[in-house]
Amino acid sequence: MIEKQIRLTSVRENIDMLDSFVDELTKFIEITEPKRNRILMLLNEAVSNAMVHGNKECPEKFVTIHCSAPLTEKHICFRITDEGVGFDPSSIIYPRDNGAIIQEGGRGVHIMRQLCDDFKYENNGKTVSLLFSL
Repeated sequence: MIEKQIRLTSVRENIDMLDSFVDELTKFIEITEPKRNRILMLLNEAVSNAMVHGNKECPEKFVTIHCSAPLTEKHICFRITDEGVGFDPSSIIYPRDNGAIIQEGGRGVHIMRQLCDDFKYENNGKTVSLLFSL
């Protein structure tokens, strides 16, 4: 099992550190360039959501990104956790629902759901898990 973790303060500029985090993973796990780019895009969205919506951009609060990849299986899992109060994931309005495309919010979550192989909220909405087949 390969496991890596990074903790970022809730300052948007720290999202840039995800690029080197994913590059570090490629030293241990074979990830194609298209899959690497998709993983990076979705981590950027998930971490941004955790910083902005979960931690309310409080620089004293952290976002933790934990990655695990079993050596015997061809998938990788990311768990992104914020230190906010959580939320009810069923309250997210998806852009395809009743003209919600013009409303603010929900599009990033919809994109994440479409581009990874499994997506779920845990821990009262404070953790999002993203699973990618490799």
